[in-house]
Amino acid sequence: MGIPRLVLSRFVIHFAVNGGSMKSFSSVQGSSFVAGLLSIFSLVFVLFSGSVHAAALVVSSTPSDAQFSVGESASFKIVATSSNKIYYNWYKNGKRIWTAAGSTLSLGKMTTGKAGTYHAKVYDRNSYVITEPFVVSIATQNSLAITKQPSASVVNEGSALNVSVTATGSGTLAYQWYFNGAAIPGATGSSISTNSAKLSDAGQYKVVVSNGSSSVTSNTVTLSVMAVAKSYAANLAWTAPTSRDDGSALAKEDIASYNIYFGTSATGSLSKIASLSAADLSYTVSNLSAGTYYFAATAVDRNGLESKLSERISASY
Repeated sequence: MGIPRLVLSRFVIHFAVNGGSMKSFSSVQGSSFVAGLLSIFSLVFVLFSGSVHAAALVVSSTPSDAQFSVGESASFKIVATSSNKIYYNWYKNGKRIWTAAGSTLSLGKMTTGKAGTYHAKVYDRNSYVITEPFVVSIATQNSLAITKQPSASVVNEGSALNVSVTATGSGTLAYQWYFNGAAIPGATGSSISTNSAKLSDAGQYKVVVSNGSSSVTSNTVTLSVMAVAKSYAANLAWTAPTSRDDGSALAKEDIASYNIYFGTSATGSLSKIASLSAADLSYTVSNLSAGTYYFAATAVDRNGLESKLSERISASY
């Protein structure tokens, strides 16, 4: 009797490669056990004779610092490779941007609120990479600005008056001054002035500065003009009398002096304000304020006799 021959009708071997999914192989019905084993081990040898590797996550390009003008479009891209699916999380100033989930971050048209520090987390199922932070900034505009405002002032009537402004900005600066809300014709410089202020110059002043693309308005300031009490002078003149009150002759050498009288009434009493020599035939009364004044004169001979008051003359200011 010979050795019995064992015959397998079917066999199945299961195995996994490098942690992958389970693989199954079965023999053909009627194959010998030895032939089946040889086939299996031959297959296993082939499968394991080389190593199987997945491509690792690699980030090859990330954004860098950038500056934009307001209204300019901005976007940033990351370049990464992996044999697995790649995911992206974007962050601004450390906070997740939930609306950004791709390799490109689009910020649209820039505003000052979009400036900040950004970075991203790039990952697949096996690993992740945190990119270096990059700064997004807004370019500083050479904006129009008033650096020195007009100043309020008080001047006396008749004194010099000046008000000015200092402004900076791009382009050619233009000025328009306003008085009590109305544009002052011809007042288109950085200052306005007059050598003799009038009471009517008192009021509210402001200026609008523009450069063709924008404008800025100064503070409104009050300029006050104080009335100054004016003084007036009355210039009196006369001729030497040639007769006395009784009609007799009066020689020039008989006149010793003259007295000047002053008052504010056409009929009231007058007060003596000056005594002059016989050689004086004129006199100036100074420091008179606004009003109406009356003047008269008398002659005094060498004996001390004083004539009657001359006819009154008046002066109004």
